[in-house]
Amino acid sequence: MANEQAAAGEPPAVGESVLEPVPGQAVALWPYATQEEADNSQKQVDEGHSPWQLDPATVTLFYAQSALGWSDPRLESMATDTVCITDLQTGAAVEVTFGQPSRVGEGGIWAVTSLRSTSGG
Repeated sequence: MANEQAAAGEPPAVGESVLEPVPGQAVALWPYATQEEADNSQKQVDEGHSPWQLDPATVTLFYAQSALGWSDPRLESMATDTVCITDLQTGAAVEVTFGQPSRVGEGGIWAVTSLRSTSGG
């Protein structure tokens, strides 16, 4: 999400961008794209592995670190299925929407389903 203008302290070249999975081809952006991956992950979590996938805030923080490369992400606010997160090093901010691609409700895993930039960086 960084660009040369933003790195130099100038307004970013791109003011806003939105990422969403391709309908019919993916169920989420991260950490699994296909229904099969989500169902396999759900089974593993049901067996006691990777419990971090049960918490949307943790999934969002891991996404910011793993996929966006942010070293110091902070949750700014959280709604039912959306969280705003900021990288304290760069000032970049995004709105992350998440959902439960395998099982909805208690014990269902969470995934990032869309990403919208809310600031340059």
